[in-house]
Amino acid sequence: MLLATVEKGRMPQSVQENQTQGVIILGGCPENDALALELHTLGIPLVLVDTYIPHAPISSVVPDNEWGAFQAYEHLVKLGHKRIALIEGPPKYRTLVDRRWGALRAAEELGVPVAPEYQQPSISSGYPQKGYREMKQLLSLPNIPTAVFAVSDRAALGALEAIKEAGLRSPDDIALIGFDDLASAESASPPLTSVHYAREQMGVLAFDSLMAQIKGKEQIAVRQIVPSKLIIRASTRSTHV
Repeated sequence: MLLATVEKGRMPQSVQENQTQGVIILGGCPENDALALELHTLGIPLVLVDTYIPHAPISSVVPDNEWGAFQAYEHLVKLGHKRIALIEGPPKYRTLVDRRWGALRAAEELGVPVAPEYQQPSISSGYPQKGYREMKQLLSLPNIPTAVFAVSDRAALGALEAIKEAGLRSPDDIALIGFDDLASAESASPPLTSVHYAREQMGVLAFDSLMAQIKGKEQIAVRQIVPSKLIIRASTRSTHV
């Protein structure tokens, strides 16, 4: 197995020198998409992990992002929250966009809409601490939200820092949910409620799909979806607000 970093406008050297029988691309962004489309045009066996390209017949393995976000928002509604905010991710990442849509779908179906001022777009591009600046914006509102769903744990952990810096506590003042169930989420103070999915299973499925392509057994592109599950921890609790 060879590892390479995707660079804009450059084909990995191992592919150029015909050292690979197939490629697995991890994560989605414009650079990865461009490489994937070029590899697909060349007929090189290919699987995308944690991303997909809607208009291209390329096999992929992704978490059930929409359902995971639906579960997160539903959990906050069941706890009694009405003022629920979303911290979104950069639109170039399709998985994060899917999580946003999952939360908005839950908001519509459950009858607890997200107020426009509570839909906080990503403003952390280029900053190491995702979610911090977005949470600061939410905390500047006249009526701050009682609960926040962030589309990634990194954003949720940044939001948690902003909450603490403001002299507030989670979940006493603001309940908080992330997505990805990183080790840092479990070890946070308080431990972060988050959406879990089996990363190892995603890797196994991607490798099996790639081997099937290499052996000529997989003739059509398949998008495999790994189930997601909400892991409830101390950053969420009921409220009477």
